[in-house]
Amino acid sequence: MGILAVIVVLLVLLLASTWSSAKSYFAKGRLAGMEEATIEIIRGVNAHYEEAGQPAPEHVTKAVEAVRTFARGSSHEKSIYRYQARLWIFGDAVGAACWRKDMRPAGS
Repeated sequence: MGILAVIVVLLVLLLASTWSSAKSYFAKGRLAGMEEATIEIIRGVNAHYEEAGQPAPEHVTKAVEAVRTFARGSSHEKSIYRYQARLWIFGDAVGAACWRKDMRPAGS
């Protein structure tokens, strides 16, 4: 009976460590995907302003720099929330710049 209890405890520990590892792997991948998508969006915004021959508005430039200078923390879950907060500010800045330039979608 004692050996069965040891095997059950070891199995539970194996499942717990597997779950923790998978959760961490998912969080790292999610953060990396967000960063990659953000780089592509920033590249598109910069190309738009370069094509128009105008400098990007100051609030857009500040938001881009805030996103670019993001440093990962120790916890990936907290890093995701911090990164999302910076992306919200970035999206708001780009949206406001588009609204000021009357770049609203058709039908709005």
